[in-house]
Amino acid sequence: MKVPKNSQAILKRTILFFVLLSIAIGFCVNWIVQKNLFTSGDFWIYGNKGKLIIPLAILFPFVIREKINLLPKLTWKKSYALFGMGLIASLAGFFVAASNLATSLPAKPLIYYLPSHIFLMLIPVFLSLLIFGPQFLAKFFVTFKKEIGFLSVLGIIMYFVTGWVWNLWPLFSNVVLRSVEAVFALSFSTKIIQPDILVVESFRVRVGAECSGLESLFMFSTLYGLIGYFENKTLNTLKYALTYIPLAIGLYFINILRVYLLVLIGVLWSPELAVTLFHTYLGMVLFILYFFFFLRFVYPALKK
Repeated sequence: MKVPKNSQAILKRTILFFVLLSIAIGFCVNWIVQKNLFTSGDFWIYGNKGKLIIPLAILFPFVIREKINLLPKLTWKKSYALFGMGLIASLAGFFVAASNLATSLPAKPLIYYLPSHIFLMLIPVFLSLLIFGPQFLAKFFVTFKKEIGFLSVLGIIMYFVTGWVWNLWPLFSNVVLRSVEAVFALSFSTKIIQPDILVVESFRVRVGAECSGLESLFMFSTLYGLIGYFENKTLNTLKYALTYIPLAIGLYFINILRVYLLVLIGVLWSPELAVTLFHTYLGMVLFILYFFFFLRFVYPALKK
């Protein structure tokens, strides 16, 4: 699929948007976990399924491939810095509101919930306005309302499918646990406390669902299959199908490496920092970079 110059600029800003959003939301999630608000503060409603916006956004250029030249012109004005101030204010407001919510528990009137949730939802709003601008976003939604509707329906389908797929996380997480333990055993004192606690020297961590790599693998597989469907006329089908296997394995090994490096930080440097990084969206950042590496360097070689 040939990408116009304006589309390339949009692609770069989209990557920037998701990387910054993953970092910002990751720190918010870490705060939520530290304050034990995931369930008591009703933040569970967002969950891992909220990350489905990432594959849907990546899929969007393939859905509009026949109308890609209709993408609005991308500009940026100094006045957009006001949205950056709104982003900072939303982040600060979230942490203040979440702190107040934590002190109000177990008394939980609705008024205590709303501010922290509202500030959390404002973070992607201000970030998108900062990076893309209100004029671009307005024209974008008007021009591609049908495609956005299609992806919304697809997102709902994926939402329910992930509920079934997510039941497999203990299997994938156990492979990560055993793999990381085997590597550390070469140079450190290690042990596994059943079912999922890894102990390396004096540092211990739970290798649970967030370490399984299953969500990244599911999103990659879904994207890979859908792109193959939309672009079947331009792709070498056999080569495309066979290439999936090493790419999926590579993504899974990157997740294992991520967990290994986080544990290594906890062992050699700072246990507090390592635990904090475990609860960020670092895995999503790596997934985004990995998939765009595939699109940039591997995908062109799979065409007829």
